Amino acid sequence: MVEANDVEMKPADESSAASSPEAEVKKDPDLLTIEDIREQVKQLEKAVYGKDHRYAFRVLRCLANTRRKLNTNVLRRLVQGYYTHSAKERTALEAFIIDDNVRQNILYFIFFNC
Repeated sequence: MVEANDVEMKPADESSAASSPEAEVKKDPDLLTIEDIREQVKQLEKAVYGKDHRYAFRVLRCLANTRRKLNTNVLRRLVQGYYTHSAKERTALEAFIIDDNVRQNILYFIFFNC
């Protein structure tokens, strides 16, 4: 006989999936990289204004990981978002960013023709 205070136990798999639907939704890796870089810029600003070197060291430790995550989409978004000095200079900077397909073709050409 089940009393009114008793609760039926559910398996752990069902309860965790129902309670956190955000876990199934994956974020764009480019967007995550841009958010990481924004946080690193904020920490560098803290290091400069507060004259505290710990924030700068934290950014330097993350630099290698951030470099691995960079791609042409992230670089374009960063130039468009952070470089607000001059539109002419911004387009000149964007011209230097090579697409991934073009870069692969250049590397293929260099590797097999040398």
